[in-house]
Amino acid sequence: MQIRELLDELLTSLETGPLISAVRHFEAKPPVFAPFPSSPDPRIVEALKGRRGEPPHPPPAQALREASQGRDPGGGEGSGGAVERGERGEA
Repeated sequence: MQIRELLDELLTSLETGPLISAVRHFEAKPPVFAPFPSSPDPRIVEALKGRRGEPPHPPPAQALREASQGRDPGGGEGSGGAVERGERGEA
């Protein structure tokens, strides 16, 4: 079922039609890419300190650095890296 058909069905249905008060259509736009941050936002780090009593542990920070340098933070073995090898980090 196409999205237009689904929308028409929802709008004309006795069950859902009366519940829909407005429908807007937006033109498709090409994606806009933003650069990957070199480090986590300090506000996020501070918020996590307040919840956990410590900053995020090194593996996520290391993964951010590796990804920002174009390297695969998962170890270079497909999309899973360490997970595919059966390794597990401690939480």
